[in-house]
Amino acid sequence: MPIVKFNDMEKLKLLKVLDSRKPLTCAFRTWDLCEYPVLPENTTHSWTVKSSSLLEKPRFAIIGFQTDRKNNLQNPSGRFDNCSLKNLKVHLNSEVYPYEDFRADFSNSLTAILYKMYTEFRKSYYDLPYGDPLLSRKQFNTYAPLIAVEFRQNDNVKSSTVDLRIEFDKQTNILPKISTYCLILHDQIITYNPFNGDVRKM
Repeated sequence: MPIVKFNDMEKLKLLKVLDSRKPLTCAFRTWDLCEYPVLPENTTHSWTVKSSSLLEKPRFAIIGFQTDRKNNLQNPSGRFDNCSLKNLKVHLNSEVYPYEDFRADFSNSLTAILYKMYTEFRKSYYDLPYGDPLLSRKQFNTYAPLIAVEFRQNDNVKSSTVDLRIEFDKQTNILPKISTYCLILHDQIITYNPFNGDVRKM
């Protein structure tokens, strides 16, 4: 286990913080993974992912599809499938994301908007000046066609209840054994009082 040691000057600063008995603010992001085990076999579907008062400030949602990969040694579970996805919308209370339809067609490699959303996610999440994606567009289409949605509003969404719903369209009927996953990343802020150990959510 790593041990952090401070010089005398930093120790004095920390002691002053402790003596002040003021709570310290800590901002971080939490992850919440939701699963739809088996989709119905049709071309459109609406999934109510989450309705909760605990999601204080949703920032991103990453959606992926897998065909018969769960508990199947012959199908690597670390890969995702496009499942003939045509369009997808995420409803966050009264707001809809993304604003534009991406009209994907994986059979003809028409995935420019999806790939741009993927590269913009890395840029925004790590606060980078440029995207620098880990996967090329071909690798993205083949191994990880994930839909990364960023919620840019947030001040209006922070209410007593947050409803998150996904609507998606397929070019063909949904095949059997297709599972859908939605990873929600949201911001949280807590206050910690080092004097009495009290932790509170803001």
